[in-house]
Amino acid sequence: MNTLFLNKTSIIKQLSVPLVIGFLFLGIRLYITKSSLFLFLVSNIILATVPLFCALVLIRKERWQKPLLFALIFLVWLVFFPNAPYIITDFIHLEGWSQMPLWYDFILIGSFALAGLQMGLYSLVLIHESLKWHFTLGSCQFIIMACCLLSGYGVYLGRFVRLNSWEVITNPLKLISLATKSLGNVNTWIFSLLFGGSILLAYYLYRKVIKID
Repeated sequence: MNTLFLNKTSIIKQLSVPLVIGFLFLGIRLYITKSSLFLFLVSNIILATVPLFCALVLIRKERWQKPLLFALIFLVWLVFFPNAPYIITDFIHLEGWSQMPLWYDFILIGSFALAGLQMGLYSLVLIHESLKWHFTLGSCQFIIMACCLLSGYGVYLGRFVRLNSWEVITNPLKLISLATKSLGNVNTWIFSLLFGGSILLAYYLYRKVIKID
């Protein structure tokens, strides 16, 4: 594995530009408008760091020597992984909010979305590499594809059903009930497949960019 991309300093450098721009634009917006409407971006980006943290923990060599611990951390990563690409859907909030120029809010949301997507894709690289300790290459490819498609479904549940990852713990019965009902909606399948497929495509393009085979 290319150790450059396992270096925490390298991760910080990659994420610093969109995060600095995002928080700068958010601070200016709050100062000018005195409105807290876009503060949800802060909580969203915090949630997007959870899968990255899980992946960084999982990639440590001693984790794969403890299968149960590996499986537990992987499941936590899978539950929170949709939070990373989810921020892309926050562009929906551009409609009807005219306190600032449209281009300004576009850059604001785009900066957070880019940072979230980067964290998600990087965590997926680490997860993919860690899976190779347990499975064949073909099985790893299948698991990654399944994770991306499930992530698309997770984003759908968050954006349209208004569920969040924490409800796996705080309200699992509600989550199961609403998630089950959503499966009867054809739009659920269309969105999940298209969004999940886009994440998968972005992931393999990302691997090319950072030159990981």
